[in-house]
Amino acid sequence: MSNWLYRLYERFLWSQVKTGPSPNHIGLILDGNRRFARGRGLAQNLGHEEGSKRVEEFLRWCRRLDIKVVTLYGFSTENFNRPE
Repeated sequence: MSNWLYRLYERFLWSQVKTGPSPNHIGLILDGNRRFARGRGLAQNLGHEEGSKRVEEFLRWCRRLDIKVVTLYGFSTENFNRPE
């Protein structure tokens, strides 16, 4: 998505979220970093770097919305069974 279009969409979402009450707790499942990197022909670590940027952005939104508790689920023991 182009940068200006993303910003426009982000402003729209922000206006929608601010009209109602904020939740006390929100959870996020971190998934897809490897797929993201693989789909773009990048190294896995670059996919994880991009994912971490998105988590930081998400946490900034939570702070601005005064969400008190955030749960991030970032690893499953099933990942131990994945091939390298």
